[in-house]
Amino acid sequence: MLFGIFMLISTGLSAQTVFDFDANGQTLFGLPGESANESQDGDILEPKTATVGNFSITVSAAAEGQKTQNRIWNKSPKLRLYSGTMTIASAAEDIKTVVFTLASQASSAKWGQGNTASVGTLDAGATSVTWTGNTRELVISIAANTQISKITINGEGGETPVDPQPGDLTGDGTLANPYTPADAYSVASQMEKDVTSTQDYYIKGKISSVKFFFSAQYGTATFNISADGTTDGTQFTCYSVYYLENKSWVDGYTQIALGDEVIICGKLVNYLGTTPETSSKNAYIYSLNGKTKAEEGTEPQPQPQGDLSTCAQVLAGEDGTTYRVRGLVTEIRNTVYGNFMLRDATGEILIYGTRDKEGNNGQNNSIAAWGIEVGDSVTVEGPRTTYKTTVELVDVTVLDVTKGGTTPQPVEIETISVEQALDMINEELTDGQTTTVSYYIPGFVVGAPEFQRKDDGSLYGNANFQLADEKDGEPTITVFRAKYFDNVPFTEETISALNEGDEVVVCGKLQRFVKNDVMTPEISSCYLYSINGQSSSIAAVEMQSAQQAVFNLQGQRVVSMKRGLYIIGGKKYLVK
Repeated sequence: MLFGIFMLISTGLSAQTVFDFDANGQTLFGLPGESANESQDGDILEPKTATVGNFSITVSAAAEGQKTQNRIWNKSPKLRLYSGTMTIASAAEDIKTVVFTLASQASSAKWGQGNTASVGTLDAGATSVTWTGNTRELVISIAANTQISKITINGEGGETPVDPQPGDLTGDGTLANPYTPADAYSVASQMEKDVTSTQDYYIKGKISSVKFFFSAQYGTATFNISADGTTDGTQFTCYSVYYLENKSWVDGYTQIALGDEVIICGKLVNYLGTTPETSSKNAYIYSLNGKTKAEEGTEPQPQPQGDLSTCAQVLAGEDGTTYRVRGLVTEIRNTVYGNFMLRDATGEILIYGTRDKEGNNGQNNSIAAWGIEVGDSVTVEGPRTTYKTTVELVDVTVLDVTKGGTTPQPVEIETISVEQALDMINEELTDGQTTTVSYYIPGFVVGAPEFQRKDDGSLYGNANFQLADEKDGEPTITVFRAKYFDNVPFTEETISALNEGDEVVVCGKLQRFVKNDVMTPEISSCYLYSINGQSSSIAAVEMQSAQQAVFNLQGQRVVSMKRGLYIIGGKKYLVK
């Protein structure tokens, strides 16, 4: 059914056709998947054509020598073009206007400077670009990074499509013949922006991904459904829906899981005119795997996961999947709900909510119940979710606590240039997002560093400055609130160590910071690894020792280091 991919609206003699790349980009172009950091499934290596009704859009491969391929990316806006051409053609009517919808916020919108149209005129707005003219074929030449979430074409003079009627859909939205997820997507797509449907519809599908599991705190869940429970086809969002019998979920009710077959009953909305979904708290699960009654007493059980996963695997995984992880407790954030940071040799994740020994969650002082302390080695199991930009395991079950666990080995940190950091922020992060891992970024301090002070004149202990690949070079990235060696605050004695023009290595996370619709690429949660090649930090010794043998001053090889002088690669290093 094409209605899950586009919508056609009849208005007099004009026909409007929408290509929604964020919803179904890979399907439209017949690609095996979407591109991401570790995948090229969405790369367009030869001309690919998407056809809807009378219209087609053909995207060429990137120009020869272009390092980044045109592609369908895994984050909005999903159609990402860097060079080559995009051809929009009509088989039966004249193209009058084309609206290219970019990112939802002006600070993130990208339309390549120098993009040109073969005919007609282009008018750039804050979050969209509109082409106006009269042609059967329009060629857009791509000069630079262009990111498109949706293309709306208005034609005239051809055979005018009509709105989909119930007979055009698989179901009719009743309990006896419920909508498919594609049906629901099609119907909600054609509703006016933010107008809730007047009647309830039934939608049948399988859970394909979970954004928020049910919790006793909120009583609702948000998840996607598809026809077969996979993310390959059209997905429909069930937003903030209640449990069986239209009840708020409480502890003791069965938790949802990927692959569960559900029938949803509720009202539809076209949220912001771009996101078809159920209206918030105006829908509920009518049936869950055939059950229609909310029977208490069945405690949710974690899905068996078998072998241990690493923190890195959790960070790279999918929401809704249950993971079993063992690591060291590095920080306890909330003793009542049981929130703490867990680290292994590959990274660190947030545990948000811990069940007590009776399996209860909530305000149960579970940290004290398990006797968990910083430094303990803990094995937990629970579902992954993402809150804003933070990956979490939520409402975990504790499987094992070992007092005074083994300290994880240092996490391997990749070194990237300022230019690479800026590319990652622009291409891979959404507004407000921060990378889950840190990077070493070498460069030169551009301008004088700023050391902020409190009202009483004392230092906050951090520095703000600009960093470039070359001395006095461009472009620069903002280093925000960097600390001194070993991630300790700057003092009055150490601020003189950092100056304009210094060659430094910063260790930190990349952030796409947005304020007042202005985006600033930053290195945050960071510290100075070295200044002009000098560093007496423990981190420097750890990096060198990971690559070469370590000897004490007596020439004896050592495995672990305490305070003192050591010889690595013929050079002396001080561990303070």
